[in-house]
Amino acid sequence: MVTHPPGTSVRKIPPAELDRLVASYQPDCRPEVRDRIAEAFEWLVMLCANRERWHDEPIDDLAQDARIGLLSAIDRFDPERGVTLRTFAEATIVGTIQHHHRSALAFKVPRAVQDLNVTCHRAVERLTASLKRTPTSAEVAEHVGIGQTEVAAALQVDHLFHPMSLSCQQSVAAAAALEEYLSTNDVGLESTPERAEVRVALASLPSRQRTILFLHFFDGRTQAEIGCRMGISQVQVSRFMTAALESLRDQISPPAAACPNSPCHRSPCSTA
Repeated sequence: MVTHPPGTSVRKIPPAELDRLVASYQPDCRPEVRDRIAEAFEWLVMLCANRERWHDEPIDDLAQDARIGLLSAIDRFDPERGVTLRTFAEATIVGTIQHHHRSALAFKVPRAVQDLNVTCHRAVERLTASLKRTPTSAEVAEHVGIGQTEVAAALQVDHLFHPMSLSCQQSVAAAAALEEYLSTNDVGLESTPERAEVRVALASLPSRQRTILFLHFFDGRTQAEIGCRMGISQVQVSRFMTAALESLRDQISPPAAACPNSPCHRSPCSTA
């Protein structure tokens, strides 16, 4: 593959000679002919690389991917399809660069968000040139025709190109904050088996008893409020609640029954 270091000149090939080279390449696919065609389209490589470039990514790496796309286009070009090599090569180069961008992301991002990220950055470049300053998110949103929240979400993709390593050198404050965040205990994780067992037991209760438990323990309603809502007395609510809790205690295992945060371990409140 022919590469062109910065500062080197590329010899221009007359259109008639280029057409002759393209027509003569397909029968025997000589490498020297392909290299001359690729050299003639070096301007298209750099055009696509600069147009599709994301933020501060190295242009040389992107140009190399673009050249791979160009060579693929030259190899697969079929004049009988009714399109020129330039049109076919540009589409292939752009597709290769976009695949490079998707592969460079540390996490999978929806295609629509990736495209919106590119659109927002192009808008920032245009607005910066016209306004002679960095545009605000509101100005970018108005230029693109979307909301500021969508702009912020699209630009967050930038951070996925360079995720922070847990072993990288950081400032003392940043390292302490990261360590504190990663070392935080998930208080709900240890009780997951018990909560799952309670969920199964709750499913076996009659609908009225489940509703009463939900209104009292999760919605914070008093027995009197539950009675008014369900059309029964407070005494009946208390009886239904007691029966439901006893049923739960009989169904779940002793460790789950001993869990202080479990609804079946808490006694019903007799608030009026």
